Parts: sequence; C-alpha cells; structure tokens
Amino acid sequence: MTIPSLGDLNLYVALPAIFLALFTTFLLIIDLFIGKEHKNNTAFLALGALIVAFVWNLFTFNTNTTAFLGMFVADSFSGFLNMVVLIGAMITILLSMDYMRRMGIEQGEYYSMVLFSTAGMMFMGSANNLIVIFIALELLSIPLYVLAAIRHQDLKSEESGVKYFILGAFASAFFVYGAALIYGATGTTNLPEIFTAVSAIV
Repeated sequence: MTIPSLGDLNLYVALPAIFLALFTTFLLIIDLFIGKEHKNNTAFLALGALIVAFVWNLFTFNTNTTAFLGMFVADSFSGFLNMVVLIGAMITILLSMDYMRRMGIEQGEYYSMVLFSTAGMMFMGSANNLIVIFIALELLSIPLYVLAAIRHQDLKSEESGVKYFILGAFASAFFVYGAALIYGATGTTNLPEIFTAVSAIV
C-alpha cells in the first residue's frame, strides 16, 4: 500500500472550506478575550472570513479536480453551491447583528457556530464519498443544535435544542446504518464506484 503525499491529496481545491473551519476555531479562541460590549467585532471578523472564502472559491471554481484521493470534488456544481452557501451565510450574519443586539444575546460563539455550519455545507456540496458526507453532515448539524439552544434563559430555546439534537442523533444513526449496508453490498464508499456497482447489479 502506497502512502499518499500531500501533493497527491490536492488540498488546494478544498482550501476555502478548510480555511473557514480553521478560522472558526481561531475565532472561538479570540472570543474569549473580547469584552461583552465588543461582541459585534466577532461578527465583522466572521463576515471577513466569509468574503475571503468566497473569493478563494472563485479561484477553485470549475477546476474539475478531486482531492483527498477522490473523496472531495471541485467542479462547477460544487463551486456554485459553495457560492450560494457563502452568500447565504453573509446575509445571515448581517441580519443577525441587529437581532442579537435587540434580544440581548450578544454572544460571539453565535457567529462561530454559523461559520462551522457553513463549512459543513461547503464540504457537503463537494463530498464524493459517504464518509465525507457523514463528517460534513455532523459539522453542519452540531452547530445548529447549539444555535437552537443559544438563548439559555429561554426554556423554549433549550427545549428546541434538545429536541433537535435527539432527532439529529436518530438521523445520523440511520445514515450510518444505510452507509454500512451500501458498503456491504458494493465494497466501497466512493459515490462513483457505488453508482457503477449498482448499475452492474441492476
């Protein structure tokens, strides 16, 4: 078995999503040192990261290249989806800034969770493997559980977060079970190979 080098992985096509995930981790650390009266600065940092990821995505748009040994694909479809997701995230943050201020829940981690979820959506749009789809699904879903329950003083918010988490856990379990059945039937988790195997059976 040959161990792939970094060059074989073609990481550059996945860099917009990787950058967003890494920056979000950095943003969570920065938020610890920002006073409550300056939490809106976190929103501007998050907005800047989304703009950088959007511009970066333009350079990888329609490259028709795979990364991570075929598990991640960058083509015109995934590039378009990424742009839609990034624009949606920008609008979400812009609309949330005033809402958070009015509701008195100016918490910097809100914007970090939005970025994590956005990175998950970007990975989902470029996924070419069931394992990557599952990881992207979790990266997308887990921050949404936090966002649903972010108003700690509101019992309805906490209840919605718990209910969403339970439903999400069941959905993830069903996905893993289905992926295991597909792997057992086809011997692969790569989507193109699954399609080939299924068409041969049919």
